[in-house]
Amino acid sequence: TEKVVFGKMPKSAQEFVQTYFAKENVQDVELNRDDKSEKYTVSFANGNQVVFDNSGDWTEINMKVGPVPANVVPANIKAHVSNNYSKYQIVQMMQNDKGYQVGNRSCETGIIRF
Repeated sequence: TEKVVFGKMPKSAQEFVQTYFAKENVQDVELNRDDKSEKYTVSFANGNQVVFDNSGDWTEINMKVGPVPANVVPANIKAHVSNNYSKYQIVQMMQNDKGYQVGNRSCETGIIRF
C-alpha cells in the first residue's frame, strides 16, 4: 500500500469523485497492488470511502455519513430498496462482473445482491 496524490488516479476515478463527492474533502488516496490488479482507495475526511479499479471504475462505496449518492444507484436497485426497505438508506455498494451488492445499516437482510 502506498499513498498517492489524487491526480495520479485514472481520470474517470477523479471525475467520479468530483461529480458525486464534490462537497467532501479527500483525506488521502492509497494505491494497493497485488499480482493481478491495482486498486485505489479514496478516503474522505468524514470516513466515507470509494474504491476504484485500475481502469478508474468504482468497485466499492462505503458511507459512514449519509447514503450512497442517489445518482450512482441503478434505477432497478433504487426501486427495489424503495419498495421493500423504504425506511433504510443504502450505505454500501459493491459492483463486479457478477452484478451489484448493496447494504444498509439496520436492515434485517444486511446485503442484497442484484
